[in-house]
Amino acid sequence: MRKKLATLFFGLRFMMVVTWAGLVTGIRRLFRRPRVRSWDWRLEWTVDVMRRLFVWMMRYDLKLIRALMDSGQPRSGTPAGSRRERIRISDVPVQRFTWLESARDDSVFIYLHGGGYAFGSSNTHAVLTARLARLSGRPVYSVDYRLAPEHPFPAAVDDAQAVYESLLSQGYEARKIAIAGDSAGGGLTMSLLVRLKERGLPQPGAAVAISPWADLGEGGRSRHDNTSTDYLPMTGLLDFAPSYLGDTPRDDPSVSTVHADLSGLPPLLIQAGGAEILLDDAKTLARRAREQGVDVELEIYEDMPHVWHVLPHRFTPEARKATERVAEWVRLRLDS
Repeated sequence: MRKKLATLFFGLRFMMVVTWAGLVTGIRRLFRRPRVRSWDWRLEWTVDVMRRLFVWMMRYDLKLIRALMDSGQPRSGTPAGSRRERIRISDVPVQRFTWLESARDDSVFIYLHGGGYAFGSSNTHAVLTARLARLSGRPVYSVDYRLAPEHPFPAAVDDAQAVYESLLSQGYEARKIAIAGDSAGGGLTMSLLVRLKERGLPQPGAAVAISPWADLGEGGRSRHDNTSTDYLPMTGLLDFAPSYLGDTPRDDPSVSTVHADLSGLPPLLIQAGGAEILLDDAKTLARRAREQGVDVELEIYEDMPHVWHVLPHRFTPEARKATERVAEWVRLRLDS
């Protein structure tokens, strides 16, 4: 009963947020100017809604918010031509997304979802991972790693490593595996690469960090300069970092990989939005990796907010372009 009441309340609150954000967006554009000059009104409205929802949700019980977010995503049914199945790899829950007409069995894509290390799942990112499976022609393994604060660092890295090593034991060559993630998942991708290097394990053939949370410390100026143009609030970073870190210092290179020794890492694609608060995380990570000899490509999409890939592609062509670019880049690296 409690969950049903909470779901009803959440739904009513969601509608209120959507309606209010629509009014505010319309009034702003009518009497002033768009928040970002290049934004379509639907994009501006979507960003306003997401920001208000993030701020509101942070006031409520984390476990309840996780359950409501997860239940709001489709658990079965995928676009025609695709398959979605829930499995376990080394006792870690994973969803496997496959595009039946083009899937290859000689290479694989591991995806690590975002969510501040505290929420998010393979369900919340299902649309994005299904698209990557179709565009890359590879099965995508979306990992449901353990979340903080119940499971602080290094639980998430342990789970990601377990999945990677299990795929190696199944016969996949390291050079035929790509690892990608967004936001906290982008930071987790980098933490995994650093862990593999430290333990003498083979690096994957390619890695992608989308809007990576690569510095759990104060970060750069973009965290303050872009607060008005991003849906991700600074309060989210301030609240979630301690619950993930536990007793680990904020500048520990295992979690804040902008401080890590990045030499020897595989080819790396980093994407960031020009209007997001984690822009400087991406820039600093790319610069330091490049200085240490890593083959890095940094792509900044002007005026885009945090992980814009998840925004509706029908009115955010940059989301479609960036997602296609990730899949193309990975495909080229794994085919070489």
